[in-house]
Amino acid sequence: LLVLVISRLLNIPFIWHIREVLDFKKNPQTKWIRFANLIIANSNATANSLFNIINKEKVKVIMNGINLSEFEPNNDNRTKIRNDLNIPMDSIVVCNIGRIGKQKNQSEVISIASELKNNSLNLNYIFIGHHQDDAYMQLMMQKVSDLNLHSKIHFVGHKSNVADYLSASDILVHTSRAESQGRVILEAMASRIPVIAYDVGGIHESLIDRETGILVPFGRKDLLLNELKIMISDEKKRISFGGNGYDHVQKFSSQNTSNQIVIEIENIIGSR
Repeated sequence: LLVLVISRLLNIPFIWHIREVLDFKKNPQTKWIRFANLIIANSNATANSLFNIINKEKVKVIMNGINLSEFEPNNDNRTKIRNDLNIPMDSIVVCNIGRIGKQKNQSEVISIASELKNNSLNLNYIFIGHHQDDAYMQLMMQKVSDLNLHSKIHFVGHKSNVADYLSASDILVHTSRAESQGRVILEAMASRIPVIAYDVGGIHESLIDRETGILVPFGRKDLLLNELKIMISDEKKRISFGGNGYDHVQKFSSQNTSNQIVIEIENIIGSR
């Protein structure tokens, strides 16, 4: 609200950059967004959540970008992370990235790990993200204990070097209940890792289904499990999807995103 008042007093544009699908009933303070001169949304899913109260002409969709060079696969980091976690080099590693909590739905991955624990292949699972919900984390740890998965499940907490952990991984499984775009999807593709994800929010705007990753309807754990089994058992498919994802993600560079935002800001300034 203060920013809005200042923009009006100084007669300068008020620009709002939104990176989440908004629920106006749960976030009443976002009612001020209607006074923005320009709204930048990070996906069509995000933009669509605004259209009940916002003039569509005010909204521009500019997808989030990442520093692509940061996520180039690195064999030295792959070896180091696996050694640190006592994961054999011949193991297939499934990773999940995101704050530990109900929205990110990591419990689903634990259930899938249980279904696959008698698989003949050596599987390990890395969870990267801070513990947002202590009660949920306790339930997760109890589930790991009950299912006797201690040696296969690795909770590493928040990490600033996510790229190193992606280098150590082979597949990203994304189980979120809601997502505006899914930055980790881009990071996985930049790391040449195939993605298997629930099709929620703007996830389908980041990857190409059946080419750079696999999308399944939310809640269909059976389909998620089946697709993961196929990806685990087919090294050529992992390499193919990883390469396709790497090619696809090049358009999601942080520089490209910045350039698009600058153009929109210049346009709004020039129109005044």
